Amino acid sequence: MKISEDHFIKKIQTLSFKDQLAILGTINLYSREPRNYCLHTHLLGNFDQNSQTYLILDSLRHAFNIFGEGGLINLWIYQENQCWYPFIKIEEILFPNDINLLPNDLTIYRGCSKNEYKNKKFKQSWSLEKSVAESFAYEHYKDQDWFNINDRCVVEAQISKKSVYYYRNSSYENEVVVNVSKLRNVNF
Repeated sequence: MKISEDHFIKKIQTLSFKDQLAILGTINLYSREPRNYCLHTHLLGNFDQNSQTYLILDSLRHAFNIFGEGGLINLWIYQENQCWYPFIKIEEILFPNDINLLPNDLTIYRGCSKNEYKNKKFKQSWSLEKSVAESFAYEHYKDQDWFNINDRCVVEAQISKKSVYYYRNSSYENEVVVNVSKLRNVNF
C-alpha cells in the first residue's frame, strides 16, 4: 500500500508557505510518534477550524492515529475519502480477509463520476451489490460542494478473484478492493 505523493503535493501547493511548513512539521512529528493523540490539542488548536491547514492536519492526524491503532488494514477500512485525506493505493492483499469465499469470476459495481468512467481512472473500491454502488453514486456524497447528480453513474465490470486485494464478508457495503488494471468489460 502507498499514499499518493502527487495527490498530497498538489493540495499542499495551494497553501501559503507558512501553512506548508506547519503541515510538513506535523508530518515529521507524527512520523516519529504516530500514536501521539495529544497532538490534536496542542497543534490543531493553533489553527482556525475552518482553515485548509486545519482540515489537512486533522485528516493527517486521523490517518496516523488509525494506522497506529491497527496498521494498514485499519488505515484502509477507516479512511475518509473527502477533503484532504491522503489518497491510499493498495498494491497487495490485506489480511485478514475473506477473499477465499468469493467465486473465481466476479461482477462488481462502482458509483463514481462520469469523468472517472470516461478517463478509465477508476479507484479501487467496488461493491458486489449494485444497490450499494447506486448509493455511492447518487446519495453518499450529495452534501459535498462538488456533488452534481448529473455527473454521476454506476459502472459495472468483471474481475477475477486473483485480482482482489481485500474483501470482508461482514461488510455491509460488500466492498471489494481490486487491482483496477485487471478490470474487464467495464460499462455503465
